[in-house]
Amino acid sequence: MNTVVSRLLDVDRQARQILDEAKQYYERTHEEISRERERIREQYTERAEMHIADVRGSETAAVDDAVTKANQESAEKIKRMEDIYDSEHEKWEQYLFEQCVKRVSAGD
Repeated sequence: MNTVVSRLLDVDRQARQILDEAKQYYERTHEEISRERERIREQYTERAEMHIADVRGSETAAVDDAVTKANQESAEKIKRMEDIYDSEHEKWEQYLFEQCVKRVSAGD
């Protein structure tokens, strides 16, 4: 009977040891998973921030290019208008003057 009890105690001790080892393994694994999850989150955040910076840089460059182009087009249009005015303003003034004189002499 002593051997049976002794054997049962050995089995119980071994079972407790296996359970303790399993708990320790669970704790270690849980901690490792938590660290790995945090590392992945930090990596993802870093990559996302780099991507945002890249997009912001390229979009800023695109906006700058669009503004430069719009400014150039505006300057060209203003120059064309000034050239037209320089070459035509005397003719326009004469035309307006004649129209005013016609109305005055017609009694309007």
